[in-house]
Amino acid sequence: MNIIVPMMIPLEQQFCVYPPKNTCYDNKCMGVGDFVNVTISCNQSASRCGLTDNGYPKCIAGARGSGVNCTTTDKDGYYCSNNQTTGSAVCVYTPKRDCYNTKCYGIMKYNATAIDCDQAGNRCGTNSTGYPKCIAGHRGFGVNCAHQSSLDFYCQADVSGSAYCVKTPPHSCYDQYCRGAKNFNSSIIHAMAQ
Repeated sequence: MNIIVPMMIPLEQQFCVYPPKNTCYDNKCMGVGDFVNVTISCNQSASRCGLTDNGYPKCIAGARGSGVNCTTTDKDGYYCSNNQTTGSAVCVYTPKRDCYNTKCYGIMKYNATAIDCDQAGNRCGTNSTGYPKCIAGHRGFGVNCAHQSSLDFYCQADVSGSAYCVKTPPHSCYDQYCRGAKNFNSSIIHAMAQ
């Protein structure tokens, strides 16, 4: 009598996994067991996480890994970010605003460091040391102003760079000229009516 012994196939080869496409991807892999506190960098848009036999994390090229899908409307924008500890992908939504913040702040030892950044077309980020940076291509944060017309307000920012709305109530008469300030206080220009 012949006995047929099934061949043992490694677990990774027993089935096919088709990771879905996402708009944002995780960027770290975490270990297990004795290595539960170990994380390694791994851009999962083109790689996936795995583990060594003893539980140490590894980054395996050739197939995408984990991520999230960001959904937007025509009024919203988003950019991808990642949790600093776990590397999990996060969608940061930046809806259109009336007024935008004007500064970015650092983190860690640079949490009191600010740089100028018009967030109408840029967003804030930090480098690997926590120093702030202004990243072009996506709008940042701001506020909405209650209004019926664009003539009902204008935008300002406080010393910290936080945007706020200045209401401009309607009047029966308006100035026709604008005067400069500081070195230009004797300059006068004609205010164009809209």
